[in-house]
Amino acid sequence: MRTLLLGAMIVLAAFSSPIQATAATVSGIGFGGYILFSFPCTCSTGYYVVVAGVSPGAFVYYPGFTPTYLYGQLYKPGTAVLGTYTPGGVCLMTATPCVPLFVTGTMTMVGTSPI
Repeated sequence: MRTLLLGAMIVLAAFSSPIQATAATVSGIGFGGYILFSFPCTCSTGYYVVVAGVSPGAFVYYPGFTPTYLYGQLYKPGTAVLGTYTPGGVCLMTATPCVPLFVTGTMTMVGTSPI
């Protein structure tokens, strides 16, 4: 009888204690569409990638820093792209002096289609 009572108390305690659920979160704002063009930032690190479509914008991609999923076709116009970004970023182009380009944000992760 004691064993049954002890078992019931353990089960009751397990189900009545508050449980904090956690979920994986993705940092950043979503974007997606098709790449219009991309080229290297000549006075700073990274690539300038212009996306048109569902969530358009001009983004900075940092090879080796930005996690890249699937095919990594960020240099090919017409490729479908989907990812997240944080607002702000820097892409400087060669001029006298170097000129900053307008940037919607910096890619925090990105994936592309194979074509």
